[in-house]
Amino acid sequence: MLNAVGVCLILFACSALGFEKSRQYAGRIRQLRELQRMTLLLRGEITYRKAALPEALMRTAGKIREPFAGFLKKTAQRADAFDSTRFSELFAQEAESAFQHTQLTGEDRKELMLLGQYLGYLDIDMQENTIALYLQELEQKIRLLQEEMPARQKLYQSMGILGGIFISILFLP
Repeated sequence: MLNAVGVCLILFACSALGFEKSRQYAGRIRQLRELQRMTLLLRGEITYRKAALPEALMRTAGKIREPFAGFLKKTAQRADAFDSTRFSELFAQEAESAFQHTQLTGEDRKELMLLGQYLGYLDIDMQENTIALYLQELEQKIRLLQEEMPARQKLYQSMGILGGIFISILFLP
């Protein structure tokens, strides 16, 4: 009796892990879309409104969801205070802390930090071109992830279930 309960718990736990990994994959795509939206809004603030960078960050923060809104607000506040830290370093520090516990991968965060190196540093045309290039790369990444999503989700779910079955067989007498 106790073995059967243990086997059921193992199956359930492994299956739940597979489904959670599948959910995280979909969450990454949602967060990349929000990152894309944030970048589009920021580009509009910089190029059309000709807003100063802290003001552009703050205005954009009011139009997007967390954790992106909090990231932009903190970055704007630190940039406005000007504590002798270069904007690129400040941007990277805030991005690392804000997106540490999200579905964004290290590569996603690194690419965002690279974008931060060019914001506020170059003239408006160069900033716009840099943002446009980042948006193109982001669009390609989202498209690729969406194409892979059904197969990846099925794989994660199947691996969770099969892993649970395999571990259960190992524990059977």
